[in-house]
Order: sequence, then C-alpha cells, then structure tokens
Amino acid sequence: MQSRSELGDEGLNRSQNFTSPVALVAKVAGASARACKARLELGRKLRGAVLLGGGEGLAPFPVVARVLDQGVLGVEAATTIVNQCGVLADRGCSPDVVALAEETLVDQTISCRLTAYVTVKAASHLREDAESSVSSPRRRLRVA
Repeated sequence: MQSRSELGDEGLNRSQNFTSPVALVAKVAGASARACKARLELGRKLRGAVLLGGGEGLAPFPVVARVLDQGVLGVEAATTIVNQCGVLADRGCSPDVVALAEETLVDQTISCRLTAYVTVKAASHLREDAESSVSSPRRRLRVA
C-alpha cells in the first residue's frame, strides 16, 4: 500500500482512517506530528516528480537520498542540504552546479561531521560561489 496524495481515498492514511499522512506516521512511529511532518516533507522533496504516464522521474537529490538510505546522514542535515540546494535551483543555477553543491555539502557534512547549523554556513559559501558561477561557469565551488 502507498500513501501519496495522487491516490486519493485509496491512499494508506485514508484506508486506515487517518485524516492525514502526518497523523498516520506520527501514530505508527510514536513521534511528534512536527517531526513527522518535516520527514514527510523531506521525502517529498527527494522523490522524483510524477510523470504524465504515471511513472516517477529522476530524483532531484540522488546523493542525499543515497546516504540517507545508508544511514550515514541524519535527517536534519539532509533537510538542510536539500533546502540549500533548492535555493540554488530556484535562483537559476544549472543542474550541474546544484549537483556539485549537493555532492560537496554531503561530502563535507559526513567527512567533517558537521552539524546542520554548520552545514548551513558552508552552504552560504557555496551559494555565493554558485550564484557568481551563473555569470562565470568556469569558477569552481569552494567550502570555506
């Protein structure tokens, strides 16, 4: 069974008489609704878009999804990286720049054991570099 909004009344939360996916996950996991909502939002951002034929498109953040699945990266850090890379994409950075930023942030967060707060600081440096690379694509991204 699955619980996507596209499934309507056939979704898991509806079939189990829950008012929302958040309520279902909170009950099953024994976690707060706030924490469950944040995790579901992260899952939505990591999932590829539903295509017209009903299939699923490419995952927008494959590196984050992979290390999250492996249990190497925490949910809070993953959320931070996805949000920061989303800002880059929203500001018009090329997919290659966003992918490089994602990989750099994941590598730095894991290898340096960064907290989510420090990851945001590192992302701000990447964002500055990435935004300037829109006008100068040959410039390399750095983490200060």
